[in-house]
Amino acid sequence: MILEFNNQTKFRVNQALFKKTIAAFASVTRQPLSAIVSLAVINDQEMRKWNLIYQSCQGTTDVLSFPASEGEKRGFNHLAEQRNFLGEIVISYPQAKKQAKARGHSLNQELVILFIHGLLHLIGYDHQNVSQTKRLERMTQKIYVHQL
Repeated sequence: MILEFNNQTKFRVNQALFKKTIAAFASVTRQPLSAIVSLAVINDQEMRKWNLIYQSCQGTTDVLSFPASEGEKRGFNHLAEQRNFLGEIVISYPQAKKQAKARGHSLNQELVILFIHGLLHLIGYDHQNVSQTKRLERMTQKIYVHQL
């Protein structure tokens, strides 16, 4: 799979970490090697804007996903038109850092978990109910272990 990576923060982010993760994701979920995913790592100020515009929610969040299959519905017409494009993922670096500390693991581990979460949303996984949440968590764990 192809990763388009954009770090919009002042912090160093290990792009190789995401490339390793996307390879594990492709293997476990049997995604085509020609599939493209865009990932942006941003600050909380930007995430608050994205969250308000696209989720109608006040405040920041850790990760947002924009599946290409929903491009027209969300006003991203260019996404729906690109073949092999799964979608865009946006991760808040400050939120990832806070969550890593709260959960007692490394920032890199949290970034990977958020990226996997976003990737799964791109292919239809969700967490609207307990059953969906458990399914998403099981697949997140399976991919995480596979990329180690």
